[in-house]
Amino acid sequence: MIRKKWYILIIISILALSGCDEGLRYNRIEIEKYPSKLVYYIGMDNELDLSDGKIKLTTIDGTTSIFGIEELLPGGNRAFEITHSVDFAKPGFYTVEIRRTSDLSVQLIIQVVDPES
Repeated sequence: MIRKKWYILIIISILALSGCDEGLRYNRIEIEKYPSKLVYYIGMDNELDLSDGKIKLTTIDGTTSIFGIEELLPGGNRAFEITHSVDFAKPGFYTVEIRRTSDLSVQLIIQVVDPES
C-alpha cells in the first residue's frame, strides 16, 4: 500500500513538472535588435510597429533563443506581452514594455513628433 502511494506521488510530481510554462526556463531577457521604427509622426502614424525587432532570451545554462517581438507561438499566442501608453496625437517620449513573464521584461523608448514643428 505504501509503495502504491509513492508511485502515485511520483507520477503526480512528473506530471506537474512537465506541465510547467516554457517561459519559466528563461532567466534573462534583452533586446537583440531594436525595431527600425522608433519615431512616429502625429497625423501619419496611429499604431505601434515593432515587427522587425528581436528579443534574446537566455536560460540558466546559457542557451539562447531569439524571438521576434511580435512573433506568434504555436497555438496563436504571442511570445511577449507588449504594453504601452503611447498617445500618437501628443508629441513626446514613451516607454514600451515587452514582457515574457512577471520577472522577465525589457523596455524601449519611442518618440512621437509633430511634423509641423
